[in-house]
Amino acid sequence: MIKILFVLLVSTACLLTSSCGSTSETKVEKKEFTQVTTKAELEKELSNNKVVLIDFYADWCGPCKKLAPHLVKLDKTHGKTIKIIKVNVDNAQELAKEYQISSIPALYLIKDKKINKKELGYQNYEQLVDFIK
Repeated sequence: MIKILFVLLVSTACLLTSSCGSTSETKVEKKEFTQVTTKAELEKELSNNKVVLIDFYADWCGPCKKLAPHLVKLDKTHGKTIKIIKVNVDNAQELAKEYQISSIPALYLIKDKKINKKELGYQNYEQLVDFIK
């Protein structure tokens, strides 16, 4: 009885996600953004760019992964006016501490080396465009 319920549960999950037995993957365009791990690296980037969007994230974070393609799109459409930098909080714990990161993804908009805005959590493309205005 338990085995039958398990099979039904798995079958339902496969139908709902449309991924049961599928070998094709949705291709998501990737971009290698500048990664910083130290305060000195971050300060250098802030000095070289007037407007910077910092994405504090972690590789294991679901909402961070969901945000990534929107950052790629934002870079394509606004890359001439804004620099996107990524900070992996697992590899840059001192920076995460300095910026008081307690939840990820965390986005910081820096203008002229000063924090202009902060946003926590997943943001879609339209929200990102509004955020950088």
